[in-house]
Parts: sequence; structure tokens; C-alpha cells
Amino acid sequence: MPRLSTRAAFVLFIILVVVAVAQAVWWIVFMAMLVDEKVDIARDLGAPADVVEAIHRQEVQRQIMVGLEGCFFLVLLLVGAWLIYRALVKAEQLKFHQENFIMAVTHELKTPLASMLVSLDSIASPRIPDEKKQALVPRMKDDVRRLERIVNNVLEAGRIGRERAAAEMQPVDLSALVEKVVARMESFSTRLPLTVDKKITPGVQVMANPQSLSQALEAVLENSLKYHDGSSIHISVGLRTDSDRAVIEVSDRGIGLNREDCEAVFDRFYRVGNELTRRTEGTGLGLYLAREIVRGHRGSITAHSDGIGKGTTFVISLKAGASI
Repeated sequence: MPRLSTRAAFVLFIILVVVAVAQAVWWIVFMAMLVDEKVDIARDLGAPADVVEAIHRQEVQRQIMVGLEGCFFLVLLLVGAWLIYRALVKAEQLKFHQENFIMAVTHELKTPLASMLVSLDSIASPRIPDEKKQALVPRMKDDVRRLERIVNNVLEAGRIGRERAAAEMQPVDLSALVEKVVARMESFSTRLPLTVDKKITPGVQVMANPQSLSQALEAVLENSLKYHDGSSIHISVGLRTDSDRAVIEVSDRGIGLNREDCEAVFDRFYRVGNELTRRTEGTGLGLYLAREIVRGHRGSITAHSDGIGKGTTFVISLKAGASI
């Protein structure tokens, strides 16, 4: 059975609304005409004026009752049509994002594999000096880590809907965890100069699953690494306490976001729809997983941006202390 496009679904919804409203208007007009016919018949049969008036009043009350019931069912029909339309639109959007996801994953897997194949051929070649071969090892490690992150994200995305990410909670030194994740990010090979400003309050404690929380923070930091302005990469990482909350802030000076994208970036398979994004590696799962993991820790994650070209700030808020 062929699927309706979003435009076809909208046209069908409008036609259904117009037909339903036109039918309701005609029904009201017809009922009013029917009342007049009954009154005229009573008069033609010589009924007394008080009887004619009683018939008129009775018919008006009956038509009002039927009319109210009809309006109720009309509203139900329109609400149902609107819900069906919204479901069709969401289904088409999900299909679009899934198709993009398949293409992105295919590209993401092919790129590091091709890079490792070239590196292995270079290492196996007797014509290449040993010092150049040794220089290829860090690049291959980066490619392996990239493949590992992709596979882990895909597996986690399929599992996270069935079980929350906050299993195996334990006391965690969040300050040390953030320092460790940032240090790991700073070791990544980047083509552009990387500057990381850190303002991390020491000794902040939370109850968390350290592995999954590290994955969430890595996804946010990786997002800031990828969506730079093309000249340099500047990231600010902060950790502070606010009342009973531990607040992590990750800011960059990259491409920024439109207001409508600040919430949508956390949707599964979503990638911001511009040419720069489509040239940037990614599967559209990282921030989705970050949101689900943070929610599993009974926290929140939000994105803020003043617009395109003005950078983005991600804020993760978790309950501080030894209990959650």
C-alpha cells in the first residue's frame, strides 16, 4: 500500500474538514426547514394556535438536542482527522530521518575503514620509512575509537528505549569524571587548533552510572568538536553547583542553532538541515542518547544559542549529593 506524503496528507485533511463542515451546515439548515414544515402542516390541518406553538417549541428543543449531539460528533471527527494527520506527518519525518541515518552510518563506517586500509597498506609497504609508519599508528587508533563510538551509539539507541540508562547507580566524583572526559577529548586528533577552557569546581558528588554519564558528556563534547566555525575550535567546559544541583555547561563558538533546532537536536536521527551539517560526520544519535541518559539520571539537558554563527551552549543539570 503506497504511503501518503506530508503534502498529500495535509490536502486530504483539509478536504475532510471542508466536507464535514459543509455537511454540518447543510444539516442545520435542513433541520430548520423541517421545523417550519411541521408547523405549516399543523396550521393547514386547523390546529389551534397554542397547539401550533407547542409543536414549534417541541420541535425546536428536539432539533437543538440533535444539533448539539451532531456538533459533538463533528468535533470528535475533526480531532480524529487532526490526530491522523499529525501521525502521518510524524511518520514521514521519522522515515526521512531514518533514511538520513542509514546514509550517515554507511558513510561513517566507510570513512574510518578506508583510512585504516590505507594506513595498513602503508605499514606493509617496504618503501615507506619506519618513522612514517609509526606516525600512522595514532591515526589508526583514532579510526578504531571512532568506529567503536558509532557501534556503541547504535547498540545503545536500540537498547535505551527498553531500559533506562541509570542502572547500577553509585557515588561518583563528577569533577574527576568531567576532567577525565575532557582530557580524553583533548587527545583526539583535530585538523584545526583546539582550545579548551575549563572551570571545574572540585569535589562535586552525584549518584550516577559513570560509564553512561561519560558517554553522554562525550556526545556533547564531540558535538562541539564537529560543528566548529571552520577556522578553529574553542570549547568552554564548566562544572558548578547551584543549590542542590550539579550543573555542567559546554559552550562552543561554532555554527550555532536556530531557535527551533535547540529542542529538535535531541531527537533520534535528527541533524540540523544545512549544507555545513551534511558535510559533517555524525549519525544523529549522540545528543539523543545524551538526553536519554541524563533523563535516566533524573536530570535535564538543554541547548541554547543566539542564532546561526553564534555558538551553542549545552547545560546538563543533575541532582547533587549522595542520593538521587
